[in-house]
Amino acid sequence: MSTSISANHGHTAIITVNQLSESMLTLDIQGGSTHPHTVALSMANLQAIAAGTRVSAESSSDGGHSHTVTFELI
Repeated sequence: MSTSISANHGHTAIITVNQLSESMLTLDIQGGSTHPHTVALSMANLQAIAAGTRVSAESSSDGGHSHTVTFELI
């Protein structure tokens, strides 16, 4: 899985193979940052990622900003 986070400053987004079959997923992407963000992915998003399609989603707005998180199964 390849993941990129725009304007990243310590955030981490990880999806496991098992999570790709869930009906929805909310990821905590705080990672090593001093503030939290979450990213919500629908079943359609997860199915698209599992099928090899690149999917981008906007994180929650925390600390006065948000991030675009892009997932791609490689």
